[in-house]
Amino acid sequence: MANKLFGEENYEWSILAAGRHQMSFVTTGAILGGNVRVGLEDSLYLGKGEMAKSNAEQVTKIRRIIEEQRTQQTQDDSQGTENAGAETSGSGAGTPTVPVGERLDFHLKP
Repeated sequence: MANKLFGEENYEWSILAAGRHQMSFVTTGAILGGNVRVGLEDSLYLGKGEMAKSNAEQVTKIRRIIEEQRTQQTQDDSQGTENAGAETSGSGAGTPTVPVGERLDFHLKP
């Protein structure tokens, strides 16, 4: 719908999630090429049953997840294989542009 309204190149989308599923939702959003946001204002947890000590801890975790995903995709691409059939348009091999320790609200640039 947004493509029809605005044109594919004329907008960016983001995802955030409140509560215990924050990391799984934003990880999926990042894989699909969206911008992600995590922070204690959205969830107090780092993982199942584990309270986050700070925003920085949540940022560090999602950044690590994104970088690991990109590393895997790069390896898959260099071997000429598909990445488990996942649609990953817009999630290029760039690195996040937000310093670790700040609230995460950044763009994943190709």
